[in-house]
Amino acid sequence: MPKKLGKLHSIVQENQQIFLRLGIAILAIQTDERLQQLHFTQDTISLDLMDGPTITVPLVSYPRSLNATPAQRQKLQVCGGGEGIH
Repeated sequence: MPKKLGKLHSIVQENQQIFLRLGIAILAIQTDERLQQLHFTQDTISLDLMDGPTITVPLVSYPRSLNATPAQRQKLQVCGGGEGIH
């Protein structure tokens, strides 16, 4: 969960009983940060997340993928229900 949402979630959780007693409705914030798909360019890896956003980072951040051939990169798959790459 992103830091800002995580902090908001913590505040809501800590004060849930007070909010309910005062009649304040609580909207549950749920995100799904698991991986759905990954894409490579010559210089980047893009990760599509289950809840919509795409994160693109330089391959230099991942030396094993940087040093892999394009054919080896194409063999990489999302695994563990979206929790990792294998």
